[in-house]
Amino acid sequence: MNPTLALTAGDPAGIGPEIAVKCLADLEILSTCRLVVVGDADQLHRTASALRISLPQSLQIWDGRSALEGAGPYVLDMGAPAMEVPPGAPSAVSGQAAMTAIKKAVSLAWERKVAGIVTGPISKKALFLAGIGSTGHTEILARLTDSPQVGMMFVTPAFKVVVLSHHVSLRSALELITRDRLAGLIRFAGTEYRRIFREEPRIGVAGLNPHAGEGSLFGEEEEKEIAPAIEKCREEGVDVWGPYPPDTIFVRATRKEFNLVVALYHDQATIPVKASAFGKSAGITLGLPFLRTTVDHGTAFDIAGRGTADPSSLKAAVTLAVQLTSS
Repeated sequence: MNPTLALTAGDPAGIGPEIAVKCLADLEILSTCRLVVVGDADQLHRTASALRISLPQSLQIWDGRSALEGAGPYVLDMGAPAMEVPPGAPSAVSGQAAMTAIKKAVSLAWERKVAGIVTGPISKKALFLAGIGSTGHTEILARLTDSPQVGMMFVTPAFKVVVLSHHVSLRSALELITRDRLAGLIRFAGTEYRRIFREEPRIGVAGLNPHAGEGSLFGEEEEKEIAPAIEKCREEGVDVWGPYPPDTIFVRATRKEFNLVVALYHDQATIPVKASAFGKSAGITLGLPFLRTTVDHGTAFDIAGRGTADPSSLKAAVTLAVQLTSS
């Protein structure tokens, strides 16, 4: 039987509802899983009507409690927000609506009513306005599940990458590059890679500075923090190598020298991901008690409501979730 997946529609003021509708109308996607979209049912139908997209006749509204029957797809209706949410701008209302959908999807996964969750894009600004904090999906899911350690892995057709720090300033990210934190990430990422993909990880670690410091000529982080962390993990039996210059390590990964790259800060990971595979990549949250995949982009408020949003990354996230829950 195809896996059942919960798909959150994301921030209702962004492109999330549009790309969710485009997934609901994709018969190839629907042939691989039983899809449950968590969001405002009226908004989804209005979006489909505005885009002249025909939703499947088999689409049903689900209450989240009764047993699912049939292949679906389904919408778990969270109801319309108390106030109208116009497209194109974050607000407290849109942030609260996005959070409500996330919590519901997590409860479905906890109760094993779905095999995993796929998340549409949310806005940190909207969450902040809603009083939830300027945080992201990864941090929210860690808090909701009491997970002691989580991390984000980006998956492209050519390589996979995890990152040492996420949504912090670059100055703060540099301060977080310590041998203990890096060694902890290498161990954690290797264990999670083995659990999720059921193969042994071969890990390459990016340097921080040009030419990976070139013998401390261009910075001492490689010699003082990064290389000692790698050596410590190697002594423990981890198949990890580096540090390698950050401008070539992803080329080496595409040539299959590594199946996992460890990057040191957010953009060091996401720039090569989006340059090489934008719309074809997806994210996985490591360390959760259930599978969560997500898109490789944000809410795109600037094009919300125009009908031009590309659903490719959301479809890639669904496809990845199907592959990992079916293996």
